[in-house]
Amino acid sequence: MFYQLLAYVVFGAHLAFILVAPFGGIAALRWPRIIWLHIPVAAWGVVVSFANWTCPLTPLEVFFLRAAGNKGYESGFLEHYVFPAVNFGSAHPRLMELAAGAFVLLANVVIYATLLKLRHAGRAV
Repeated sequence: MFYQLLAYVVFGAHLAFILVAPFGGIAALRWPRIIWLHIPVAAWGVVVSFANWTCPLTPLEVFFLRAAGNKGYESGFLEHYVFPAVNFGSAHPRLMELAAGAFVLLANVVIYATLLKLRHAGRAV
């Protein structure tokens, strides 16, 4: 039971990280001080996706799942949970991972360009 709980905690942290990477910059429009936390999170998300690295949270979650008596999974977090949930069908997982990295990068370019434009226009953000 304890290991299952730890697996859920790691899953939640991983999911939060995946949501903050592309969309955390929106919060920076309201609270600019979180930029210093968000930019490294977004950069890590982009690098992990483009470089085909395994996020350390994935093997940690799998370890806890297996310690709890579950099967675990062999693929990455996105491939195991996210891609099936949004039903990308027969799309190649690596291509989808690259698309996810590009989405994080593009979303943050748009968000931070908006932030800079608002600051340049003299609007308090």
